[in-house]
Amino acid sequence: MKLTMKTAELAQALYHANAVADWKSAMPILAHVLLQADANEVVVSAIDRDTGVSGRYDAQVEIPGAVAVHGWQFYGIVKALPAEEVALSVEEDGGLVVRSGQSKFCLDTTPASEFPALPVCVPDSTVAVATHEIAQLIDRTIYCASTDPTRHNLCGVSVEIEGNSLRFVATDNHRLALAEKALDATVNDRAGLLPASALAALARAIGRKPNGGSVRAGYTAATPGSWTFQLYNTTVVARELPEQFPNYRRAIPTSHNGRAYVYAPALAEALKRLCGVGRGKKERPVSVCFSPDTLTLNRGTAAETLAVPYSGPSLTIGFNARYIIEALMRVPDMATLSIQEDALSPIVIRPLEEEGLLAVIMPMRI
Repeated sequence: MKLTMKTAELAQALYHANAVADWKSAMPILAHVLLQADANEVVVSAIDRDTGVSGRYDAQVEIPGAVAVHGWQFYGIVKALPAEEVALSVEEDGGLVVRSGQSKFCLDTTPASEFPALPVCVPDSTVAVATHEIAQLIDRTIYCASTDPTRHNLCGVSVEIEGNSLRFVATDNHRLALAEKALDATVNDRAGLLPASALAALARAIGRKPNGGSVRAGYTAATPGSWTFQLYNTTVVARELPEQFPNYRRAIPTSHNGRAYVYAPALAEALKRLCGVGRGKKERPVSVCFSPDTLTLNRGTAAETLAVPYSGPSLTIGFNARYIIEALMRVPDMATLSIQEDALSPIVIRPLEEEGLLAVIMPMRI
């Protein structure tokens, strides 16, 4: 294999593929990306247990071929190259030589024949969704997916098509996020639990042009089935996880005893000041005291008071501050905080002027 292509294009291709490449897997090949060069283009692919991503990029191909190389190691080299173009060639000993300007690197490779076959999805139904809308759905929910590998049914995002609505839901049992958008057309109903890696790969691909074009989503009728997402020059294919997603509707309170109206960015900044979020510990307990027209935040000897409209009983509840901050970051303006009857009930965060978005956060003892 021998080719030349734009350095920025190759860096972008590897960045997208590495959203899926699993460098923690017990199977070393899953940490690799597959390069397939032919007909003036190179296809860069990666796969984990349930997700495959591939992208097509322009290249000047002198000798067609295919090879697998460690994804993150390759990406680390390519993104640091100084020249606008990069030349790739596979030597007789199987090594991949990377040349750009005065730089030269030689990487170990694995035969392309050892790379797993990418998942295949022949969809029974398809629907087009604006890129900025599906990017928003992912951002507003994926942060709540569990990262605990032993909780398989919580490590993904439930994607539901119901009538003309597209709904994403994620939970790690401590918090829940739900976001939905209206579709332009009514399609066959479908619900499936998709790996978080698939949606992360899709979000990376969308990230280049979040305000243009559309994503064509397709899904099979079988259960568990598979989904495909196509946009620009990238295809993401995901197998549905076989585990049963929890009945999340039971976790969403249908009534409230108190409600506060807050400017979400201001409350998020107050919590950051109080707790120093981003400096280590994942759990940062904070007590939130609701009282008439006042919201008081306490952590240890630190306190901060915000004047906010509030109607309801005076109540103090403990929460993980990071969970509240991450929910508020998805609300650009005013938000409502709804509480229930006691300090052991969850809080529900919603935008004041937007439908189809909510976060439920469970309390913690302090």
